[in-house]
Amino acid sequence: MRKVACIGVGNIGRAWAICFARGGVETILYDEKPGAAENAVSLIENSVEDLFENESIKDVAEIREKISISTSL
Repeated sequence: MRKVACIGVGNIGRAWAICFARGGVETILYDEKPGAAENAVSLIENSVEDLFENESIKDVAEIREKISISTSL
């Protein structure tokens, strides 16, 4: 699998996005609520920083670069 879409970016969608990105998979976020995907990126970045601080991951940028947003399905 090289690409995955997380449709809905609540708590679970964001967690899945982090898991996929950590696995090296290009991860695209989509949510029908305007602004939700953009907000999710910020929340994901905070979560990834926490994971880094707790030594659960080694590279924040590697995960962040795998995550993008789509405005349509």
